Amino acid sequence: MADEIKAAGIEKFDGTDFGYWKMQIEDYLYGKKLHLPLLGSKPEKMEAEEWQLLDRQVLGIIRLSLSRRVAHNVTKEKSTAKLMEALSGMYEKPSANNKVHLIKKLFNLKMVENTSVTQHLNNFNTITNQLSSVEIEFDDEIRALILLASLPSSWEGMRTAVSNSAGKSKLKYDDIRDLILAEEVRRKDSGESSSSGSALNINTRGGDTIEAHPEQIKNPDTEVKASLDPESRLNVGIVANLVISVGIAQNEETEADFCKRYHR
Repeated sequence: MADEIKAAGIEKFDGTDFGYWKMQIEDYLYGKKLHLPLLGSKPEKMEAEEWQLLDRQVLGIIRLSLSRRVAHNVTKEKSTAKLMEALSGMYEKPSANNKVHLIKKLFNLKMVENTSVTQHLNNFNTITNQLSSVEIEFDDEIRALILLASLPSSWEGMRTAVSNSAGKSKLKYDDIRDLILAEEVRRKDSGESSSSGSALNINTRGGDTIEAHPEQIKNPDTEVKASLDPESRLNVGIVANLVISVGIAQNEETEADFCKRYHR
């Protein structure tokens, strides 16, 4: 049974990330149609002896998914419901220390140069899910801003451009996530490393995408306008400002110097 649990991808619960482990073990038990003991009461149509055997089987399955240290804390529990209640009381109840630890972990999370964006997003979502389990929820825009702030310095151009383009509109986490993933794909396709200066990929209202490299811009209004399909034309001034923002961030210069250097 232990091998079967391991094969199902369920990690032994070691006292951390209780919410994730609980989700895994519940999904496993429901998939095996062994979930009734989780509900805590015997179905009316089930014999008492049959219920006791089922409850004991599920109790054993859950114990096998616990680390030795955690299992020692619940050895006295003799039913599935009592076992889960005890684990929840020890590891799921939000405490001030746990909240502080997770908040620090989130705000200290930084993506390392030349590492996987997908892995960084997984780490980010793991922490925010853990915070949700202790009743701390972030507004969607706050999540988007924290994610942007966690990117390395080589992404500063994109970060600045996105921030400037938002104006008074609220950023959406899903949009920022998709933009970051698309940028990683673009860098891989072009052979760039994460520490390389990035082009700016801009989605138009019609769904088209244009790519603008600050070092190639000599007349932003003309070149960007020419790149747009007539049916999906954006405000050219906004696009030009985005390109200029990337150039300023990447070259560490003022807007006046940037425009002077690239003005035709």
